[in-house]
Amino acid sequence: MKINSYENSLLTSLAYLVVVIAGLKMASNLIVPFLMALFWFLLFLPLVSRLQKIGVSDLITILIAFSISLIILLFISAFLVSSAQDLVANLPSYQEKFSGLTPRIESLLQKFGISFQKGDAFNLFDPTKIISFTATFFKGMGDIMANSILTLLIVMFLFLESSLFSEKLFFLVKNEDSKKKFSSLYTM
Repeated sequence: MKINSYENSLLTSLAYLVVVIAGLKMASNLIVPFLMALFWFLLFLPLVSRLQKIGVSDLITILIAFSISLIILLFISAFLVSSAQDLVANLPSYQEKFSGLTPRIESLLQKFGISFQKGDAFNLFDPTKIISFTATFFKGMGDIMANSILTLLIVMFLFLESSLFSEKLFFLVKNEDSKKKFSSLYTM
């Protein structure tokens, strides 16, 4: 039996895809901080570029961008923590309100011919499931924050290199015509 070249290349491409996806999954602990760093870098790049154009030194520019990003992260984490604390503190009152609404929902659903059991509704609003979900959420946030030091170091490196990036690319371009095109396209 002979396998044609199209089936062979398709099979090979699928094998490559599986290997790449497995590699990305295995390296996710390294890839996620790099992607987060790239996100923060691109978020603050216009600010850094504008500050550098008006003559602010690179170190001061990076410190300003770093301070703003740190303040944003602190506000987001404070919001998440206070929301989780409110949820846990108000969970009993939410459960009481839900149990008060259950008979109304049951009668409404019976009008439409839908069978409804109280146990099903209480399983949906189980406090242990909500607390478990909240704990899982905070574990994920903790994992992200654990990578934050690596992410911040990568962001600082990207900001330091951003001012030299155009010069490095300009140096790599060989002929003069390309250098003129490059300098007109990429000016920082």
